[in-house]
Parts: sequence; structure tokens; C-alpha cells
Amino acid sequence: MTVSSILPDKSILVGNIIRHVFNLSKKQLECFMNIVEMENSGTCILNLVDVMDSERSIIQKNLKVLMKKGLVERKSVTLTEFKERCTLNNREDISPKTNKGYLYIYSPLSSKELTSKIESILSRWNTTISEYFSTLQK
Repeated sequence: MTVSSILPDKSILVGNIIRHVFNLSKKQLECFMNIVEMENSGTCILNLVDVMDSERSIIQKNLKVLMKKGLVERKSVTLTEFKERCTLNNREDISPKTNKGYLYIYSPLSSKELTSKIESILSRWNTTISEYFSTLQK
């Protein structure tokens, strides 16, 4: 038996850490991980609906939670800019029919910012646990 057969895949382990540190539901974590995978250019709701095979309203609720927790940033782009992004990413299937208007692009925190946030939360947890057990020993 090897260590890799006992330990879960790193992406599963990282996902579980993120889920528990930020108190995310499975769907919120799935939404976040999909955005992370599309990090180069961010993604729109249409992409997430397609990838997650979920209703738009549910994804919007998940995105709202992710933004509130500071894991995802939202940026407004014109439909002209979005069409160009669709062409660059070979996603003409979700390209809008018009150039008028705008939509939101969702991007994850940088790896560095995410790691810093997780370390900060874990540090606070460690302090809380240490203080709790030190009071029990008195």
C-alpha cells in the first residue's frame, strides 16, 4: 500500500480545506473551483451554467456568497469585449447576439491572496484552540 493510495487526490484535499475554512456548501465549492480552473480570463454566468449543469439563479446565489466571503471578484465588461473574449477562448456558442450592454466576469483571488487568507483563518483557529485548552489545564 502506497501513501498516494491512502491520501486523497491533492485537488480533493485542497477543495475540502477551502470548503471547511470558508464554510462553503458543496455547490459553492464546485462553483469556486470551476472559476479557478478558468482563471486566465475569468468566466461569466453562462459558462458556469454550461459547466455546472445548474440553474442560473442557483449559480448567482453561489457567486453572491463567494463574493461576500472575498473568494471571487466581479468585473463588468461590455458585450463587445465579451464577444472578443468568447472568440479568443473558442466559445462563440455563448457569444451575445448584440454589442449593446454589459455583463459580469467572475475571477478568483490570486493563489497568493487565497493562501494568505487561509493562513490567517487557520492562525486564528490555532489561537482559539490553544487558549481554550490552556484554560482547561488551569
